[in-house]
Amino acid sequence: MFVSRYLLSCALAILLSQALIAEPATCVPMSMGEKWEKRFIALRDRNKEKSPDILIFGEALFEKWNFRPEFSPIFKEMFGNRKFVNFCSGGEHPQTLLWKLSNGNALQGLNPKLIVLNIGGDNNRDSAPNTLEAIKKLISVIKLQSAGAKLLLIPPMRRGKEGGDYWRRSEEVARGTQELADGKMIFFLDLEINLADKGGKRRPELFEKNSFSFNKAGYKEAGNLLKGTFCDILGN
Repeated sequence: MFVSRYLLSCALAILLSQALIAEPATCVPMSMGEKWEKRFIALRDRNKEKSPDILIFGEALFEKWNFRPEFSPIFKEMFGNRKFVNFCSGGEHPQTLLWKLSNGNALQGLNPKLIVLNIGGDNNRDSAPNTLEAIKKLISVIKLQSAGAKLLLIPPMRRGKEGGDYWRRSEEVARGTQELADGKMIFFLDLEINLADKGGKRRPELFEKNSFSFNKAGYKEAGNLLKGTFCDILGN
């Protein structure tokens, strides 16, 4: 009897200690203020009636591609036959995206076939493990709210000097993100690796000078790669 009670108390203590372990800050939804919230809600409401096949969340990669005048014609040429809603925003962190999904009801009224997630680069002061925990939580929230949608994970382009701290962090986030894909409902595409040269090095001719951002040539090559990936995943 004493042993049973002892074992039970030990088990309860372990469960309690696990429950008390706080999530990293990257997993806590974060608002950027009232004006930011209103802008997002207005964007969400404008897109409610579009019935998109593909929904994109993430950082500046897709925001620039879709909305900047010098790049948007490439986006329309590549994907004009598909119904998109683009919620990407430069400076997006996992925490702010969690707010949009959990508090801002970003998926409300939408039934996409595919959700693209490009996140984990702009919060480069957060560790790779904490960022990956946030990506796992984002996947869980998305699956709960849009269970029938497939998910394409695209890690951010590598940051900083090649081989430096920020670059290694980006590599760790990319590797960890790839491990979350199952090839059935969750897919993975690393633009950095797929657009590299034969030696695995970044091709400067695809990027803006001294930047990890694509130029027109980069967006065209990325677009061709994505077109094929969308067809593979969606079957059309």
